[in-house]
Amino acid sequence: KEVVFITAGIDVQDDRLEMEVLGHGRDSETWSIEYRAIFGDPASAQVWADLDGFLAMTYQTEDGRDLSIKASAIDTGGHHTQKVYDFCRMRRHRHVVAIKGQSTRNRPVIGRPTQQDISMRGKTIKGGVQLWPVGTDTAKSVIYGRFGIESGEPASIHFSKDLPEEFYAQITAEKLITRYHKGFPVNEWVKPSHR
Repeated sequence: KEVVFITAGIDVQDDRLEMEVLGHGRDSETWSIEYRAIFGDPASAQVWADLDGFLAMTYQTEDGRDLSIKASAIDTGGHHTQKVYDFCRMRRHRHVVAIKGQSTRNRPVIGRPTQQDISMRGKTIKGGVQLWPVGTDTAKSVIYGRFGIESGEPASIHFSKDLPEEFYAQITAEKLITRYHKGFPVNEWVKPSHR
């Protein structure tokens, strides 16, 4: 009942789309509402049609309010960048945006978008798709920092008991380590080879 609005994040893999629906409340409190995969080749139209239907769903809060997904972000990394651009371009009015992670340190979680649609003459196409940069190192630090916050406190994250073990393995796969470059400490996220 504390959820005020809902968003979705979608990751494109070679054989599926993985998505999480998040509920957002006051003081940056969040709830993992749904985690789902749409299996199939992202080069096929059916996978994207299924995603379109998924993003049109509504969710009912405990107090009876119907909430739709207000914004969605789809990662463009990988082999299906153009498919993501095409999907997002046609759904700008639904706040479906293309994102790309930046591993450069100290970037803001969300940066300024760049226009990706260019005509054959090198001109920017008005109303074309925008690519939003995500400071992944900063975002990971924010999320990991929230893991220890008690339930109900500002910025706490609530996870469902129904989430599969694989979900937790993925969100905790990387570790923040300190390396030294020219004698200065540098923090860096790394994924151990066994994860």
